[in-house]
Amino acid sequence: TTLEPSLQVTFSLLKGGKLLAQAVDDGRDITQFFSGRRIVLIKKLSLAGLDPGIYRVKVEVKDLITDQVVESIGDFTVEQAG
Repeated sequence: TTLEPSLQVTFSLLKGGKLLAQAVDDGRDITQFFSGRRIVLIKKLSLAGLDPGIYRVKVEVKDLITDQVVESIGDFTVEQAG
C-alpha cells in the first residue's frame, strides 16, 4: 500500500452563475506534492477568449478512497487590455 492519493478533480469556470467550461482530471499530472494530510495541485487554465468581467473558478476534489469531497471557490476579474 502507498500513500499516493486517488482523486477526481473538477475545475469549473463560471460567470454570473452560468457554467462556461469544466475540466475533470484524475489528479496524477497536476499533483505537485502530497503527504498524509495535504496535497498541492497545480493546473494552468487559459483565459484566452474571455470577455472582461468577473468570473468564478471552483475546484472540487473528491477522494476516491474515502468518498470525501472538498471544494474551493475564488473570484477573479478579467480586464480590458490596455
